[in-house]
Amino acid sequence: WYGLGSAGLTFYVTCLGVQVSLLSEALFADWLNTQVVVNYRTLLNANFAVAAFLISFGGLIGKVNPSQLCVMTVLESIFYSINKRLILTKWLDIQDCGGTIIIHMFGAVFGLAASYVLGKPTDTSREKSSQVSDIFSLVGTVFLWLYWPSFVSGGLPYDSFQAQRAITNTIVSLLGSTVVTFGLSPIFSGGRLDPVHVQNSTLAGGVAIGATANLPLGPFGALLVGSVAGALSVFGFAR
Repeated sequence: WYGLGSAGLTFYVTCLGVQVSLLSEALFADWLNTQVVVNYRTLLNANFAVAAFLISFGGLIGKVNPSQLCVMTVLESIFYSINKRLILTKWLDIQDCGGTIIIHMFGAVFGLAASYVLGKPTDTSREKSSQVSDIFSLVGTVFLWLYWPSFVSGGLPYDSFQAQRAITNTIVSLLGSTVVTFGLSPIFSGGRLDPVHVQNSTLAGGVAIGATANLPLGPFGALLVGSVAGALSVFGFAR
């Protein structure tokens, strides 16, 4: 039911989020910075920030209107930049090339908090998928799967060995989560593949490997991370 609205508002959040993030990231990266630089790197970081906003939006589809979404995007951009630039980068000095902590965990927690504040919807009859929405979601999953390695390695020097290792580990991890998803989904879904598992759990390996993708995990380590992530994701959706 909310397919057309979610697609359109995703476009809206992306364009608004990039503009706001260009300002907020520059502000909290350097308090004395009076000039906002727009180049390949800053645009890339702004698009990374938008990924967190869209994760949060995923938990609010059907609950917010465009005006509320505008307020949420602006506020989340500010808190995202504070969390990334001041807490995680300057204070804790973490290394997270794929955004598992900086992007995905923040977006999920912020979305849960916003959903909690808004409360339970009065009518949940429209919160269901259709054949058309499932097909479009599966197409989106395929594109995410293909481009996830470049997402994880995007913050690393493009010609570095770390970037090559991040791409390799991410692909192997995605392979593990995908195979495990297709193996476990029928077990938890009465002998058939559940589209929800295929749309989400196949990507769990890419999310899980992000923080350590540039480390020397080896093929077995990356495969193990992806397999465990896929199994936990399927179990979580099923239960």
